Amino acid sequence: MTVEKHRRVMASPTYRQAFDLLAVAADGSLAAYCIVWYDEANRFGVFEPVGTHQAFRRLGLAKAVLHHGQRRLQETSATHAHVLAAGDNAASKALYLAAGFAVTDRVYEWRKCINV
Repeated sequence: MTVEKHRRVMASPTYRQAFDLLAVAADGSLAAYCIVWYDEANRFGVFEPVGTHQAFRRLGLAKAVLHHGQRRLQETSATHAHVLAAGDNAASKALYLAAGFAVTDRVYEWRKCINV
């Protein structure tokens, strides 16, 4: 996540600052983060993006941010939470399983080069 990308995210009509979650290191640097997108009509949240600075990986910070996001969703009467992840990323798969998520679906991307 870059400053410019985050500014674009904040301009989204569905962005809520209260669901922009950060874990900050003792020196004030960003250690882990996630944004939760809440669908009020359908009462579910989506975690996207989720990330941890490489200097702070394997400390449980992303899991803590996800759990905090789940608690925030419960406060809003959400009934479900979703996270979308690349299926070939073993670290993210382990994180989401550890945070209580279960694989429920797989999405395939199809592509064709037409300028060959």
